[in-house]
Amino acid sequence: MLQVIAGLGWIFALFMSFRGRISRVPYTLASICLLFMYFYMQELDQIISRHQIPPADMVLTFLALVIVQIWFNAALLIKRLHDVGLGASYLLFYVIPVIAGIVNVLTFQIPFLLEAASLPGGILAIALIFTRGQRHANAYGPPPNAPKTVSIA
Repeated sequence: MLQVIAGLGWIFALFMSFRGRISRVPYTLASICLLFMYFYMQELDQIISRHQIPPADMVLTFLALVIVQIWFNAALLIKRLHDVGLGASYLLFYVIPVIAGIVNVLTFQIPFLLEAASLPGGILAIALIFTRGQRHANAYGPPPNAPKTVSIA
């Protein structure tokens, strides 16, 4: 059992860590997985909105999924930005829709605010699918596909 848990360390590194680099294929596949999570969250949101007073466990589950989704997306985006040689400051394009969503809730749904704010982050996420990473080591580490070297002392 411990070997199985230890073998899943790459999932922790992929979705939880903000360090290192990630190439295009793992980024794209992980993003597709998060897209399915987003669809589930949309369905849960529809179920919650049908209730006059939604059950507390549904609301807490939804809020937990939102936090996890934001964290996982941020970890993927930062590592992909690192692979192309950019810093995490470009993550602001992704944070803008989150801020717009909060403003939208607080101001009772300004039409098209969330959609307009989501455009820069969406363009960035799609551009990172097609942008080739730097082939050499950069400030964020070696290339993700670099062979591992073992020194024998």
